[in-house]
Amino acid sequence: MRRPPRRAAHRPDRNEGWLYRQILLAELLRQAGDFSEARRVLDDTPREPLAGYVEKHAVLKEMVAELRRRIDRGETMPISPPRS
Repeated sequence: MRRPPRRAAHRPDRNEGWLYRQILLAELLRQAGDFSEARRVLDDTPREPLAGYVEKHAVLKEMVAELRRRIDRGETMPISPPRS
């Protein structure tokens, strides 16, 4: 069952915390094997705010790119941030 689109008034504040939660949600959905929903979550996240946020965090930028690649390949292995 498809959910109706949310109205702007019902959306949470779209700040860095919200963007981070969207990325985490997409990662958890991907790990659970729900690739279409993971892709939808990333696609519903506004690209400009997402791009601006991840540009400030190089590790996060690569994690989002890897997340998209793994969704496309249908992989469920967790993404681990690189160790410093």
